[in-house]
Amino acid sequence: MRTIKKISAIGLISSLAVLTAACGPESPSSDSTAARDSGRSVESGASARSPEEALELVTRSVENAPCEVSELQKEMLELVNKARAEGRYCGEEYYEAVAPVTWNCTLVKAAEIHNADMSTNNFFAHEGSDGLKAGARLDRVGYNWSTYGENLAAGFIEPKEAMEALLASPGHCRNIMGKKYEEFGAASVFYTKAEYSHYWTQVYGTQF
Repeated sequence: MRTIKKISAIGLISSLAVLTAACGPESPSSDSTAARDSGRSVESGASARSPEEALELVTRSVENAPCEVSELQKEMLELVNKARAEGRYCGEEYYEAVAPVTWNCTLVKAAEIHNADMSTNNFFAHEGSDGLKAGARLDRVGYNWSTYGENLAAGFIEPKEAMEALLASPGHCRNIMGKKYEEFGAASVFYTKAEYSHYWTQVYGTQF
């Protein structure tokens, strides 16, 4: 089993569509950290297609799929809300306890699309292989966002391990504790042909 682990986060606050970084660059950093299998696997034949074909196939599949919450996704939501219920330091800045986030199936779709893209095309970044960033992915699935944040994690198997690593990183912690966020969606994927094999995407958001 691979032991390579990474995390990456961005936060976006926009009433005027202005991007601000919540933590570090949008490309993979040297930080060590996080992810887990939500029960969804990338199909074995995906690698035979071009990256564009694979992504388009997954996008259509996800957009038309019903919202079914796996046990691992439920666990991740519980871990996020447990963290939000307690005041904590994210780096040197203290964050008061905040209200829980509610599960949003549209945010899940954006997370699943990006997981599939990263795993089948073997990369780890907020920008997709199609050049789209998190806000554009949310636009594509029909989430009318006023603000969002995205945490990426790769290499961890258990949700608890991923959350521990994310909370230990100031930028990711800030997304988790962000009082501006009201909704949440997360997904993971397991794909043995990718560098990390496990990918998690967390998406936090608030709609207009």
